[in-house]
Amino acid sequence: MELLAAGHRIKSLTSDGGGEFVNTELKLFMEARGIRFVPTHPYIPEENALVEKLNGVLVNKMRAAMYAADLPNRLWPEVLQYIVNIDNMSPTRALKGKTPSEKLLGTAPNVAKIRVCGSVGFVFVAKAKRKHKLCPKAEPALLLGFARSTTGYRLLHLRIGQIVEARDVKFREDITVSRKYISGLLMGKSGGDKIPFVPLPVEYVAEESVRTGAEKTVTSSLFVAGAEMGGADADGAPGSGGESSSSGSDESDSDSAGNLETPPAATSRQATAATGSTASSATGGTTAAASANANPSAVNTGQGSPAPAATGGTGGRRQTRRQRMQNAGPPRRSTRTRRPNVRLNGYQLMLEEQLTGAPDTVDEVLRSPQRAEWQAALQAEFESLLKHGTWKLVDRSKSSSGKRVKVLTTKWVLRIKRDENSNILRYKARLVIHGFKQRFGFEYWDTYSPVVRIVTMLLVLLIELLLGLDARHIDVETAFLNSLLRGVTIYVEQPKGFDGGTGRVCLLLKGIYGLKQAARIWYQTLRAHLVEIGFRRCAFDVGLYVRYIYGRIVLVTVYVDDMMVIGKPHDIDSVIEELRQRFVMKDLGRVKHLLSMEIHYEPGRILCLSQSAYIDRLFERVWHDQHEHSEVASNAQ
Repeated sequence: MELLAAGHRIKSLTSDGGGEFVNTELKLFMEARGIRFVPTHPYIPEENALVEKLNGVLVNKMRAAMYAADLPNRLWPEVLQYIVNIDNMSPTRALKGKTPSEKLLGTAPNVAKIRVCGSVGFVFVAKAKRKHKLCPKAEPALLLGFARSTTGYRLLHLRIGQIVEARDVKFREDITVSRKYISGLLMGKSGGDKIPFVPLPVEYVAEESVRTGAEKTVTSSLFVAGAEMGGADADGAPGSGGESSSSGSDESDSDSAGNLETPPAATSRQATAATGSTASSATGGTTAAASANANPSAVNTGQGSPAPAATGGTGGRRQTRRQRMQNAGPPRRSTRTRRPNVRLNGYQLMLEEQLTGAPDTVDEVLRSPQRAEWQAALQAEFESLLKHGTWKLVDRSKSSSGKRVKVLTTKWVLRIKRDENSNILRYKARLVIHGFKQRFGFEYWDTYSPVVRIVTMLLVLLIELLLGLDARHIDVETAFLNSLLRGVTIYVEQPKGFDGGTGRVCLLLKGIYGLKQAARIWYQTLRAHLVEIGFRRCAFDVGLYVRYIYGRIVLVTVYVDDMMVIGKPHDIDSVIEELRQRFVMKDLGRVKHLLSMEIHYEPGRILCLSQSAYIDRLFERVWHDQHEHSEVASNAQ
């Protein structure tokens, strides 16, 4: 109906064969508008896969929201509608970052009105509806979703048990109401004078664990706030610690909605397992409760603590495991000399740091025997970052809400580069951003970056052998720094050891290692240049590019920043020069070592692949040398 009202035309409608769809009224409606109805076969929902998949996703979200707030099952239609509304207000990759609501209506939705489902809200009561001056200015309610016919909220009134819609609501998104109390309201039972609030989200403990006396802690102990929210003064009125959706028509009335603080959450040191009357009677404990009217300090300050579940030595009550351990005193320690197991005599333990020699932090660099080499590597990487214009220094800015913007942290990653014989080539330092702190939809969107498949690599090597072509290994220096960062704003801390103590931050202008989208934007940059100089991307493997120079074939394989160029020697030289016009590259000569493979190749004669050096490095991680390995083998025999 909404699509038709917005001027869209529905061409086809697919659903199951349920009676709500297969009926005369709907059939006439669709025939009058030229809509084709295509029902699925019985018990084959896969024919309508998109809708069925979305139904499953929405039901999972609904289930999570209901369990978090411990809502009765009877409220599932209300919660599901709220989940659908929020889903329509959420950006999706299928719409390139737009929300379904924005795609349909043309305007971005207002997400500021979203609140936690099942949280407690206090609905403002207009003066005309108050019986006398001492009546409460707000009534408690439970959030179920957005209003159907207005721009307000849809709530369950916690006094009369009816669904109401209101605009002026102050929410407490950290508390909800006991499931038992809500179920009673829905069945028409009176909730009594006191409303049992519980922390949100609600957590549980198995009842049998309570009966066995096992040490368990929960955060779902009931906290009873005063039911009478009226009183002789305004302090007795319900309040909120959250944001108000509207100030109301009467400013003085809305502002005096009180300041009811969050009921103190039960922690592992404050409460033992108690989940209702059954658990309380089983352990002999009492439920932690505080009345806002009788003892407001217990609610407002959080100083009240629940009684223990059981006490030992009085009235024959059973002690808990913690109490028995406390009464027993410190455990007795054995004074015997511990001897190692003789079965482990043949084993050796060697730290990875001793094998690789690569430190993990800048502090370890300063203590490393190769301090000069590592410092030179750090300086070279930092100068490369500045040369590429990776960032610009800016002052720490603030967002429109006045809060400091999110600034990502960095880390130096240090590695030793080796040749095919495991000999040290150079010491390498790389500045890496903690990309795991990026937020989807804010600092990144797509991350997929294709690379050439190993089977394609082997096929290309076989082709060059059969055609007598040459193969050259090309390495792009600081590849990710060649791609521009577009569409997002990312701030990072200055690299450790090079910050200068200014307190400023780096505004990223280009991709950098560690960013979730860094590999993708580098691939897009490289692909655009390869296409520009005449290459075409292969259909069966997007990591392989093909070009013909006067009828002679030239192949390029791409694995992140490692490339292999196959062709006639003068054609390879021509391609490398064209690539160097855009990127800084190293020509490593005829391919010898690529992707942990040693390649022995002579054009048209021999091709030999092995991983002996890789196997040797793995061997060093387990055994110190061949002699100790033989000794262990002989001992095992």
